[in-house]
Amino acid sequence: MDFSLSTEDQSWVEKAEHFAGIFAARARKVDEAGVYPAENMEELIAEGFHKLPVPRRDGGVGGPAGNVGLIQYVVAQILARGCPTTSWDLLIHFHQTGVVARLADENQRARWLGDVVENGALMGSLGSEINPAQLKGQNVQAKLVFESLFRPTKGGFLANGTKHFCSMGPVADYLLFWALAPGTESNGEGLTQALIPKGSPGLEFFENHWDEITGLRGSVSWSAKLEDVFIPWENVIGQPGDFVQRDPHTYEVSHTAHLLGAAEGVVETVVEFIKGRMYLNDDDVLMFALAEMDASLQAVRASMWYAIWLWEERRYDEAGLASIRALHSAKLASISIATKAYDICGTRALFKVLPIERMWREIRTSSLHTRDTQLMRLLADGMLDGGRQFSKIKYGEKMDKTPTWEDLGLSPNGQLAKARA
Repeated sequence: MDFSLSTEDQSWVEKAEHFAGIFAARARKVDEAGVYPAENMEELIAEGFHKLPVPRRDGGVGGPAGNVGLIQYVVAQILARGCPTTSWDLLIHFHQTGVVARLADENQRARWLGDVVENGALMGSLGSEINPAQLKGQNVQAKLVFESLFRPTKGGFLANGTKHFCSMGPVADYLLFWALAPGTESNGEGLTQALIPKGSPGLEFFENHWDEITGLRGSVSWSAKLEDVFIPWENVIGQPGDFVQRDPHTYEVSHTAHLLGAAEGVVETVVEFIKGRMYLNDDDVLMFALAEMDASLQAVRASMWYAIWLWEERRYDEAGLASIRALHSAKLASISIATKAYDICGTRALFKVLPIERMWREIRTSSLHTRDTQLMRLLADGMLDGGRQFSKIKYGEKMDKTPTWEDLGLSPNGQLAKARA
C-alpha cells in the first residue's frame, strides 16, 4: 500500500487545509445560528471541491467510481478539523453525486453532473424514513426500510411519503429520492433512486424539531413531505434494485473520515492550549493522555486508509467490513478524545473561547448517524461467514436476478404496460 499522494491530490490537500482554518473561525457562528454554512460552501464551490465526486468523463476531476476516491475522504477529513458541519454538508453532496455517477445513464449524467460542473449545483438526500419523534416499540435491529409510495402514472411516477434527516435537503438543487419500485417487496429486488429538482410541486420541507438538535446544526437535516410529486421516467435511475445489486459501495468510510478529522481538530486545540501553558507538560498523567490521543488517531487513520485501499482494489466485500471496523474505531476514538480534552484543558474547556464543547457535540452527533450495534452485528456475521459478507447487506440481500421495469409491467417509454399475471 502506497500512502503517498499525487501532485494533484496534494494540491487539494493544501487548499482544504487553507479553508479548514478559515471555517474554524466561522464555526461557532454557524453552530449557534443553526444555519446552512452558505459562505463556506460557496467558497468550496468556487475552488471546485464540488466536482471531486464527478468523474473526468463527465467533466469533473474524480475517478469513475464517483465519490469513492482517496482525495474525497482526505478533503472531508481535513475540513472537519475546522468545521465538521461544513465537512458533513460536502460529504452529503459527494454521496448523492457518487450514486448518479455510478448508476445513471449517459443522458442523465450529462444533465445533472453537467449542472454540477458548470453551475455549482449541489445534491441532497430524500432517503431516511426514521422519524426523530418516532413511536416506541420500533424494531431498531431491522435493516433500512423505505416505505414511501412510488405510484405509476402516465409518463412516470407520483411520489408520496415523509422523509426525515434530509441533510442538505432545503438548500440542495437536486434531491436523491429513495423508494421501493411498485410490485417489489424488498430492498434487494426493488430499491430505486430518482432525482427530484428543488422546488418541485408537492415537495415541502419542515424543520421537525431541528432547531433543538445539539450538533451538526448547519446540516439543515430537516424533514420532507411529498404529496404527488411527479417524477418523469427520465429522472428514474437504472433498474429496480440497482443500488443494492450493481453498486457495491457504502458510506461508512466517509463517516470515518468525518469523525477522524473532527478528532484531529480537537487534538490540535489541545496541543496549542498546552503550548501556551507549558507547566502542564510537567504532569505525566496529562502527557500520557495527550500521547494516547495521538496514538488512537494514527490507528484510526491507518484503518481508514486500509479500507480505502480495499475499495480501490475492488475487493468490495472485504472493503465493506473494513469500513465498518474503521468507523467503529473512529467513533470510540473521537468520543474519547473529545472527552479527555476536558480533563487536559480543565474548566477553560467549558468556555466558548475554545471549540472543545462544540466539537464534542459535533462528534457525538456524527457518531450516532448509524446505530453501532447494527453495524457491528454485520461485522460479526461477516467474521462468521469467513469475510464474505455482502458489502451492501445493510440495505438488502444479494440476489442473482432482480425484476426489470418491464418484468413489473411498467414501460420506461411513459406508458403503463399490462400488469403481470
